[in-house]
Amino acid sequence: MLIQGSIHSPLIIPVRKCKDRTMTNELRFGIAGWGYWGPKIARNINSLPGTTVSMVADTDLHGLASLKIGQPGLRTTTDVSELFTSDI
Repeated sequence: MLIQGSIHSPLIIPVRKCKDRTMTNELRFGIAGWGYWGPKIARNINSLPGTTVSMVADTDLHGLASLKIGQPGLRTTTDVSELFTSDI
């Protein structure tokens, strides 16, 4: 499932990751766009049982740096294509 983003809303990509040939129980998401809506959507995703935001893509380096400080385990990138090719 892919939730389409626009210039004013982030793109949300849910991905289930297989590790060691077993499916995890956690549904992980990547968010493209960390402007106004990105943090709000991430908060809602993270509040659901069995879900987490694992990666964020945005062009604002300062915003990504502050995000990384607040959530050290979160992967960040300025290249949205990394979100699509990542193993989140």
